[in-house]
Amino acid sequence: MLINYVLWEYLINFLEILLFYIFINTKLHLKVDCKCIRLKQFSFILLHFFVLCMLNYVNLASMMTISICYLLDITFALLFYSDNYVIRLFWASMYSVICLISEYITVLIPQTFFNITSLKLLYGGALRMPFTMLYIALIAVLVFLFHSMSDKKIQLSTMQKLSAFIISITGILIGHYIILLAL
Repeated sequence: MLINYVLWEYLINFLEILLFYIFINTKLHLKVDCKCIRLKQFSFILLHFFVLCMLNYVNLASMMTISICYLLDITFALLFYSDNYVIRLFWASMYSVICLISEYITVLIPQTFFNITSLKLLYGGALRMPFTMLYIALIAVLVFLFHSMSDKKIQLSTMQKLSAFIISITGILIGHYIILLAL
């Protein structure tokens, strides 16, 4: 039974990174001067997957896991896309916000409506699989909602873009802190 939980977690990690790749490719433009860019992207995504699996395996604090994945998302956006730096930071931050919202809803629903304890939702818990499926489904819905928004340009001043980036980071940290308090 333990192997099923491990494989399930790997599948969820893979789907989360795949949805990031879909999201970021929808919103940003690839660098045209980079040779073998798809191979380099695949290598980076594979590295990101292994890092995420390792972080989950060693049961690192979720704030550290989110922070490291956020840095990897930003690095990916900065390395492989040619848009303005602020735009790349903004869309990488938006994916983290999407994941945080999905995580919050996934934790909020069972605790609010069904009085389910958080232990049942954690690794090895009885309800881990259905609620991680809900988590991935929510991320997918939000990613494809953003995908349907065809305008790739954000018409904000530099100060507004920088403010949006700072608000996103602050929101991610505060939102995660609220989730930790709720659990």
